[in-house]
Amino acid sequence: MFPINGPRFKCRNCDDFDFCENCFKTRKHNTRHSFSRINEPGQSPGFCGRSGKQLKKHHNSQRGMLIDDWSRAVKSLNVSSSVNQVSRLIDSTDQCWQSSGSQGKHWIRMELFPDVLVHRLKMVVDPADSSYMPSLVVVSGGSSLNNLIELKTININPTDTAILVLSDCTEYHRYIEVAIKQCRSSGIDCKIHSLGIVGRIRAEDEDLATVPFLASDNEEEDDDKTATGR
Repeated sequence: MFPINGPRFKCRNCDDFDFCENCFKTRKHNTRHSFSRINEPGQSPGFCGRSGKQLKKHHNSQRGMLIDDWSRAVKSLNVSSSVNQVSRLIDSTDQCWQSSGSQGKHWIRMELFPDVLVHRLKMVVDPADSSYMPSLVVVSGGSSLNNLIELKTININPTDTAILVLSDCTEYHRYIEVAIKQCRSSGIDCKIHSLGIVGRIRAEDEDLATVPFLASDNEEEDDDKTATGR
């Protein structure tokens, strides 16, 4: 929010980074950074820990629940080309995303929110697209775009329309890549009509170590220990 109304939450580690009260409660910043609260201009700042505590509490109360809202499951969506058409993948219109580039070099990448697993990821294609219809797709996942691991290879039949890309994932992948490797009749570019995702908030007993999200409740004590080397 700008300008900030009400208390200002200033990062104690960054030179110039502030949150309003709502953003401090519901959004995460660097998990190693803590904030100070300034109620009024000129007032001495008071330590208030790290951001995103309300989001953490919300997630804790929702563990294991399914999310069918794209905006709550996927943080960002990127494509290899025709970036101006990316919204067509999720806006439920009759239009599609059409790639533009070299054969076999087309991809769609999603960054998931922390603690959200893929319960079901579907892709819609159209046999009427002929040589623009994908025939071979490779799905990869990983904690960064530099260490993606192949999860699944999908051969798409000429009559298929709804493709189940992933389902019932038990491992968290921050990034998911859907790479279109081949199209029918050796087509160069591809057409994807839509993507749909259902996420699941990771349960307490599932591995949390892969995604450091929010700090402990004893943040000020932790910071003091770090500073003194204890």
